[in-house]
Amino acid sequence: MERLNTVHRVEELKSLLRMCPIWASGILLFTAYVQQNTFSLQQANTMNRHLTKSFQIPAGSMLAFTLGSMLATILFYDRVFGPIMKRFTGEERGVSFLNRMGIGFTISIVASLVAGFMERKRKNVAFAHGLTDKPHDTIP
Repeated sequence: MERLNTVHRVEELKSLLRMCPIWASGILLFTAYVQQNTFSLQQANTMNRHLTKSFQIPAGSMLAFTLGSMLATILFYDRVFGPIMKRFTGEERGVSFLNRMGIGFTISIVASLVAGFMERKRKNVAFAHGLTDKPHDTIP
């Protein structure tokens, strides 16, 4: 017994399938998010976090700098970049949502690459100073 679907259901399925590339590209966002919580914490554990002789920033608090930079970026976009781009593109928000996603993914990729290179450098320096088996020692 064959069962036919309505045109509406077929169109809904098509629209869902058209969104698959956008959903699939979301893996870049999650990769950057996971990297933020692993590499940066591991790097913070081994860096010199002293602001003064008696005050040291806790390693877990270093993520606050990431959040602060994200808030500053949003402020910059809303107050500076958005209005400038609005004049050029004619878009109400300055740049379309899809273009913003592409820009965000590109920035995430670059940030992940920078963090990866920094992790490689950190491990090389730790190896050169014999600190690979001492995860809580400060690496010069």
